[in-house]
Amino acid sequence: MRPIVFLLFLCSAPSALARMDPGPPPWFCHPVTVCDSNNLCVSVYGPPMGFNLRAIENQKNKFVLQGLYGNEQLAAVFSSREEARLFVKTDNSAERATIILIPNNKVADARSFWAHSTDSHGTGERFLSPEHLLIACGSIPKK
Repeated sequence: MRPIVFLLFLCSAPSALARMDPGPPPWFCHPVTVCDSNNLCVSVYGPPMGFNLRAIENQKNKFVLQGLYGNEQLAAVFSSREEARLFVKTDNSAERATIILIPNNKVADARSFWAHSTDSHGTGERFLSPEHLLIACGSIPKK
C-alpha cells in the first residue's frame, strides 16, 4: 500500500516541488515573460532567444551578460526592487551595472530573475526601468 500512496503523491505533486538547481554559473538564460510599466505581462513565444550569464571572479552577485553577437553588459543581483532602485540612484562607480536582476521562484527547474535595465534619459540621474522581463536560466547545453 505504501508504494502506491508514494506514487500517487509524486504524480500529484506540483512542479514547484520538482525544482532542480542548475548549478553554478555560467548559465544560458532566455526570456519567459515581458511586462510593461503597468505590470501587464505577456508570455514570450517564437524562435529561441537567449544569452549567457557568467559570474565575475571575486565579485559577489555581479555577472557579465553576453548577448547573441558577443555584446557584453554588466549585471548585478539585488534581493528587492527597492534595494536595486536605491543602488542605481546612488551608484557613481565607473563599472556600473546596466542590467539589474531580482531573483524570484516563478520558474521550476531553473534560476529565474526579473531583469530590469537602467537608464538616465540624458538627464544624468539614473533610474530603474519600470518595464521588465522574467528570465529563466539553466546550465549551458553541452555541445
